[in-house]
Amino acid sequence: MSITSSIRRLSKSTRTSLAILAGIALWSALSSSNNSLLSLLLLDDHDHDHSDSHPIPVQSSRGLRTIAISSPSAASNPNLTPFQRFLRELAENSGDMSYSDRQSICPAADEILVPHARRATLVLMSYSPRRLEQVAWVMSCYRQMTGVLDKILFVWNNLDVDLPEDILPPGNEPNAVPVQFVKPKENWMTNRFDAPNTYADENAPVILVDDDVFLTAGLLAGMMDYWSDGPRGECDEKCVVGLDPRYGNPHTKKYGIYDHDHLPNLVIGKTMLASNKFFREYMKNEALVEHTREPAVACEDLTFSLFVTNATTYLPVAARSMEQYSAKIKVNYQRKFQSDKGEYIGSRYDIPDYDGMSVGGGGWIQKRHDCVDWNLDYFGDTLMKTLLEVHYDDGDEDNGEGGNVDGVSVGGKVMEA
Repeated sequence: MSITSSIRRLSKSTRTSLAILAGIALWSALSSSNNSLLSLLLLDDHDHDHSDSHPIPVQSSRGLRTIAISSPSAASNPNLTPFQRFLRELAENSGDMSYSDRQSICPAADEILVPHARRATLVLMSYSPRRLEQVAWVMSCYRQMTGVLDKILFVWNNLDVDLPEDILPPGNEPNAVPVQFVKPKENWMTNRFDAPNTYADENAPVILVDDDVFLTAGLLAGMMDYWSDGPRGECDEKCVVGLDPRYGNPHTKKYGIYDHDHLPNLVIGKTMLASNKFFREYMKNEALVEHTREPAVACEDLTFSLFVTNATTYLPVAARSMEQYSAKIKVNYQRKFQSDKGEYIGSRYDIPDYDGMSVGGGGWIQKRHDCVDWNLDYFGDTLMKTLLEVHYDDGDEDNGEGGNVDGVSVGGKVMEA
């Protein structure tokens, strides 16, 4: 009797059970083979499990390479890096899980809702080898933004680790923003201020971005619009423009998060735009460079913000967030920003942060307090007068207890966070 005849003599329920068992065995075998195959898609040599993964193409000096990204069924895989989970979540939210197009993993790379006549120089500085995976990704995305960026300056601050060959894109590619590699002689935070000195025009708009964030093209263009005009036309390229407003209290000399109880008078270096002429002038001031260049001081961005205010009497301008966190993607945040007219201009994506200075302990907030204190003493009466000259609608002077300017609450409380 043949096997086929024997199977046919079995009851229908028995045949169904055998089919289910055979399917389970086949699925297990295929899953095992996928693990071996997809491990070849890793960006580095880490021994990760990438079963059920999809390859995502990323630009490299040898053309396109792939990163193995987990499918939704493996979202909780602990062996995936936070950045790999971030990319998968990003693709899932966009509704495109095919990964067939490079631009599909670069959110709104061609989005420019507020066209601007000038293009900016973008400065990206990095130190941690653990972040090189995301550096390659953000750089490939920024290179697509020819409508808003003139060039990219990549500063590699790690003196002990050579930059892998395939991180930098090939030069002179058509229809791509060119990248200039900068390798400093010292690990100084002020290197990102110094890079435009050599590679950017004197009055060029320069945008500093950390390596753990990604800005859409629309947001970069929107920041340029704030820089040219400001919410009430008061900036005129004399302001520092940022996305993270902070407050240095001139009364207590403490640093704090902007919480709508006062006008922000600081922006931080996570995302910062200013004219290159101010970066050049800052680097000529030996006292400021000497005090702020060491990473452990955690002071160069606040000092630069106050340096520009002291020179121009213009407070920094912070682009308006549409809400605190507009969309939570399990491992990152998308934050939407608006123009002074309330229209959406673009988004910033916060990539999962590790190896960062502000997340590594070491008394970060106290260092920021010390920085504000040092700057107010260094710049003296000129800066203090600018910070205190707040004109209230009711004509009252700033007494440090709060007030109102054009509907924005001013003065008083500083949050220590």
